Amino acid sequence: MVGPGVLATREGRDLAAVALGYLCADPAMQERACQLAADLYEQAADTDSPMTVKMMCLNALNNVDCEQRDHCLAKLLEDGRRDPLVLNKYIMLISSSSLPGTLDAIRELQRDGSFDFTNPNQVYAKIGGLGSTTHVLTAEGARFIGDLVLELDPTNPQVASRVTTVLSSWRKFVPGQGRLHRGQLERILATEGLSDDVFEIASKSV
Repeated sequence: MVGPGVLATREGRDLAAVALGYLCADPAMQERACQLAADLYEQAADTDSPMTVKMMCLNALNNVDCEQRDHCLAKLLEDGRRDPLVLNKYIMLISSSSLPGTLDAIRELQRDGSFDFTNPNQVYAKIGGLGSTTHVLTAEGARFIGDLVLELDPTNPQVASRVTTVLSSWRKFVPGQGRLHRGQLERILATEGLSDDVFEIASKSV
């Protein structure tokens, strides 16, 4: 499905990324395509752009519940233990997956020490990924964002205020979903000792 020379050029990698994404999403081709993505991931070190190829494979696998996804993510996390930039990519992938259980997977990052609340880039990777999914439109997802704001605010109000903006666009959603986000904004505003940074964003958003 992917010829030997395709990954040698940026254009070839871009084309392969699109094709692999479609194939992994196609139930008729999914099993073969996921294995191909895993095989390419293992071969990435032999290419001119190893991280680009790894991310191409993981982006294709990220919304498929399969062993290949778990295997490649575990390998990326190994690399991330040694390289903060790679760890940010790992956090972004985990939080941007549309698979059920994504919020639990993010919580696990916090429990096992992979996620550092004092690192703004990790917070932005996490929220940037989660904000691109429908998980934030659920009651659990909205509360997750609200909890994160309140957890960050005492020590890092500037980062907390940026996270608050995820809730600010509640008027764009259908009424039921919008109320979930507005409810979290009201909950944040009712919190004693709220920072000026978060108060400014939340108060202007309700």
